Amino acid sequence: MSLIEEGLTRSLHSSDLRWHATRTRDVDYITALGMAGMHDKLASKLYRLVTTMARSAYFDVLPDVMHKAAGVARRRGWKVADGEVPGIARQALDHLVRPACPSCHGRGFAELAGTGRLSGVVCGCCRGTGKRPVKDGRVRDLLAEIENFASVIEAGVARRLFARG
Repeated sequence: MSLIEEGLTRSLHSSDLRWHATRTRDVDYITALGMAGMHDKLASKLYRLVTTMARSAYFDVLPDVMHKAAGVARRRGWKVADGEVPGIARQALDHLVRPACPSCHGRGFAELAGTGRLSGVVCGCCRGTGKRPVKDGRVRDLLAEIENFASVIEAGVARRLFARG
């Protein structure tokens, strides 16, 4: 976890939002997050979704991801039936929210039967990545376009925090 990510995580759960003239405080992270989100609305909404896991955040970002999916479909020449793009968008969002492999729970290794302990055997479902496999190439294409949202937001926050005079 980067220092920016740590600061944002702490700040999003802070009750001390006092400002200080010479020290970076939680309120500075929150302000920088808002400013960074103004320049990339999709990244901001995706960041809100994965940090809050709020149902309202899911439904707030879904139309934007559908729009992004339609653009990716045009650029990549996907063969999609009417009404298929929303399903692709939902699958990508579901993967973003729950990326852990359902078999190994994100650990990358199989469990010893009945013990809850890990074996030395790589998980057969995810092949040791710990991530839920994505079978549909169109969902993978869309994920590749939206998964960088955290780095976009964190870079924007860093620019605003460290540009202060």
